[in-house]
Order: sequence, then C-alpha cells, then structure tokens
Amino acid sequence: MKNSAVTKPKSAKHSDCRSLVDLGQIPDFDLTGSEAGFIEKIHSVRKKWLRDFTPDEIRVCIAQEIGVAFLVPKALAILNGNPWIETEHYEGDLLKTCIDVPDEYWRDNIEKRDLMKEILLTANRQVTDGEAPNGRQEIRDLERGFRKFELNTEHDEGGKASPATS
Repeated sequence: MKNSAVTKPKSAKHSDCRSLVDLGQIPDFDLTGSEAGFIEKIHSVRKKWLRDFTPDEIRVCIAQEIGVAFLVPKALAILNGNPWIETEHYEGDLLKTCIDVPDEYWRDNIEKRDLMKEILLTANRQVTDGEAPNGRQEIRDLERGFRKFELNTEHDEGGKASPATS
C-alpha cells in the first residue's frame, strides 16, 4: 500500500476539498473481505475530503506513506497545538508517525522540517516541565526525533546531546 509520493505536492491549492483518490495519492480499490484493519480504514477514507480527516485517519495514512505530501502539513498543524495528542494507541502516536516520515519528505520541505523541530522542542519542554507523558515509549520516540532532526537541548555527563528524560 505504500506510496512513493512523499515530496511536495504538485498543487496544494484546494487540496482540502479533494480526496486521496482525486489527488492521485491512492488508486480506488474494492475490498475482498480478508484485509487487515488498516486497509479497511484506508479504504473508508480514500474518497473522503482531506479537510474531514480525523487525526487518527491522518496518522494511519501517513504511516502507510499514503498522501504524505498532503497529510503531513495537516498533522503538523495538529501537533503544533498538542504534540502529545493520542489518536488511537498512546499519547504521542501522531508525533511518532511524523518522526517516521521518510527523510526525503523533510529534505524537500524545509519549512515543514523546521516546524517539526519546533514541535519536538515543545514536546521536550512539556516532558521536562511534567506537563506531558514521560513513559518509556514516549521518551524513546522523542529521542529518535531528536537524533533524526539533529536537535540538542541539554548535555549529559558524557557531553552527548539528548532530550530531557524525567
């Protein structure tokens, strides 16, 4: 199901009133009855206007690299307001999905990459201040994000930069 269209969209103009099928991000398809849950979810949203996507639908499509060029900006808008939003699995699952977006997207979308860095720094501050989850999974995701986006906030005793771990 993965789609290689992860760079800049040809035209983002009016994309909110179009579907993934309309935008050429996924072919229209019929279900056979034996699909996994995420395939059923993608099938159910394939013709839905992007403006009507829920955070979880955005997460699922991005995780499958479907509509990345159109959906990552929507995800970043959500994360900018709440980096630790829980869409279905755990607090920060949308943040983790955006961290996992292929490097190609971030290289080709510098402004979005800079926004993602700001979101990661905000998420780190929230953990440090005790305003966000600080479980093992969340901290691992944050650490991976810091490595991928080459962020530094503090230095441990070995001089190595890392996010705050409460």
